[in-house]
Amino acid sequence: TLDRGFNRFSTSEKKARRFVHEPGNSNSLSHDLCYFIHKGPYGKFWIGTYAGLTVFSPGTGRFERYFTEARYTNQAKIISVCRDSGGRLWFGSLGGGLFSVDPAGRDFHQYSKKEGLGNNVVYGILEDNDGKLWLSTNKGLFRFDRESGQFHHYDESDGLQSNEFNLLSYHRGPGGRLYFGGING
Repeated sequence: TLDRGFNRFSTSEKKARRFVHEPGNSNSLSHDLCYFIHKGPYGKFWIGTYAGLTVFSPGTGRFERYFTEARYTNQAKIISVCRDSGGRLWFGSLGGGLFSVDPAGRDFHQYSKKEGLGNNVVYGILEDNDGKLWLSTNKGLFRFDRESGQFHHYDESDGLQSNEFNLLSYHRGPGGRLYFGGING
């Protein structure tokens, strides 16, 4: 199940080790409910959880937490990830909109309704063949031009199955075709 923490299996030792949230320990997983695990730059694992983003460094066995501070309350549920062609990581959340971070994990940005994203729930993120990001939300699809910082909105009037999409339902197929699952298909 999703709420059992982060598990690491050593092929050489043929053993598994489970990492879980430890209250009071800021060097532990931010929450046991994990939505995804993404192997990113520098061999680090980026883990989207119910209480923020956690980065695991296998070399040191240490965890770093992001978006767990009080100012991110109700925004810290990190549910989707995309690594773009330039190596930048993008994260979708249940209430905080879209977050981005450089490959080193130092330069974070947040995009929300204030920046033109029409909905702060981002279920899925995919990059198209032109380098634009497509976001599935509760209010349709949004195309994000990283260079201009502009969002373009698509909804049922553009032919979408519905304006509402689903958690963990996005995929880039062969040739670059983008798939997003919604409440009507």
